[in-house]
Amino acid sequence: MTSDIIFSTQYFAGIEFYKISNNNNHVLIEHKENYQKRSNRNRTKVLGPNGELNLSVPLSKGKNEQTPIHQVSINYNTNWVAQHLDTLASCYGNSPYYVYYITEIKEILYRNYEFLWELNKAIDLFVRKAIDEDSAPLYTREYLTECKYDLRNTKSELYKKIQHKVFLEIRYNQVFEDKYGFVPYMSILDLLFCVGPEAVYYIKNKKVILE
Repeated sequence: MTSDIIFSTQYFAGIEFYKISNNNNHVLIEHKENYQKRSNRNRTKVLGPNGELNLSVPLSKGKNEQTPIHQVSINYNTNWVAQHLDTLASCYGNSPYYVYYITEIKEILYRNYEFLWELNKAIDLFVRKAIDEDSAPLYTREYLTECKYDLRNTKSELYKKIQHKVFLEIRYNQVFEDKYGFVPYMSILDLLFCVGPEAVYYIKNKKVILE
């Protein structure tokens, strides 16, 4: 299996994830890697009244970096689902489209998926339906050692460079824009809650040239 672009699985992935995967062919999501700590695989970034916030899914089995990503399980010993939903309410409760999406988001989170991979996949399907995307990237059948645009590490210089290119083309009204100005690099949730069905325009309009 070959690919021009490869991402890791992400929890409520960033806007750039959907912009790039929609605008390009031969995009894959890594299914055979080992889990990497402190990454977007189980984290997402939202914007609240006090600035940027990171939401993190707690993990149990698979917290070390030697566990295959599809075997990493979620820890439900704390009520993190309710905490994440409370945070989303405080961040986006006053946004135009919060009520439009939050019921389905609650349903997904309260299914208590055993594995992080399953949760992220369910979220991805929800988002792609919301942005009117019929197809989705394929998953790798083996670990890819080489790829033209390896975007599995969201902290890499390449990822940051492509993020920057994406947000040269994207601006929309955010909930706390009067306080902070426009803040880029947010979760896809920020776009959905703020612009609703118009997210399709922001994702599909103006292809980002990666070169």
